[in-house]
Amino acid sequence: SDQGIVANSAKVQIRGDSLLVINQVLDKWKCNEDRLRVRRDRARSLLSRFGASQLIHHGRENSVRVLGH
Repeated sequence: SDQGIVANSAKVQIRGDSLLVINQVLDKWKCNEDRLRVRRDRARSLLSRFGASQLIHHGRENSVRVLGH
């Protein structure tokens, strides 16, 4: 489908304030809990649909500023 072609060439950038989550998704840190491993694997699967992805850690204050909480 056309959507698959677009997604495969799209670039996505994800910013988050959880260094643990970002490094587990990037496979830099181990994930020891089964329930979190399932979520990590799902995130990786979704990211693999894009042509390129970038996960960036930022401080909690940035999340508060952007999200308002």
